[in-house]
Amino acid sequence: MASSDANTKTSGGIDILSVPKKELHPKAILKNYWPLIIFGLFIVLFVSAIVALKLYKDAQPADISKLVLKPDANDPYLGKFIAPLVVVEAADIRCPGCKNFYDNIEPDLKRNYIDTGKIKFYFWDVLIDNASLQASEATYCANDQGKYWEYRSEFLVLPRDEGNWGKILNRSEFIAIAQDLNLDTAVFGACLDSEKYKDKVLEKSEQALATGMTFSPTLFLSSGKVLPGVGFYNTLANEIDRFFNLNK
Repeated sequence: MASSDANTKTSGGIDILSVPKKELHPKAILKNYWPLIIFGLFIVLFVSAIVALKLYKDAQPADISKLVLKPDANDPYLGKFIAPLVVVEAADIRCPGCKNFYDNIEPDLKRNYIDTGKIKFYFWDVLIDNASLQASEATYCANDQGKYWEYRSEFLVLPRDEGNWGKILNRSEFIAIAQDLNLDTAVFGACLDSEKYKDKVLEKSEQALATGMTFSPTLFLSSGKVLPGVGFYNTLANEIDRFFNLNK
């Protein structure tokens, strides 16, 4: 009978567990695989360079050399500081066109381009009617307390006069808006009474009218494009998309 001893080795067989394992020396690895290692390092460096270049490009603010109206460093804006395209809406805050832009264009503009970091948006005061002066001043007084856009919005949603012009408000009505926004009304009122921003608004209006604009609003893009009297969202969106298609 054949032995049942579990330790008996079969003839011609090799106990693989008893064979010592060879370990590759680091020098052997370099010798045998250095082309693959060099290629891998090249790929890593190449991809890193592309990523770094994109991050650098994305971190650059828009080129405004072609922008006809150039905002001041302290002017309030919506969007990211480094957005690749700047859009300036030049308008009388009380005019019907400004109201239409706010109601029918700005919401989609904000959702699709401002909030996504594609554009930086400014409002530029134009005085078609001098009665709009104090309303524009009030927005800058609100800006002193960080509520420029909120104040502008509150003003633009107020009931309109005949012809869809914004109402001419008195001091107490401007203060009431400030109070609704939880501003320090004493500070706001003092700003309004001192006409702190009167010269700023007048200067901005003069600069805008000096461009020859004849429609309110007129949009100025840092691409150099000027869009007068924009009444529909697609008109502006198509121009923005054209810019990005040309600058991929």
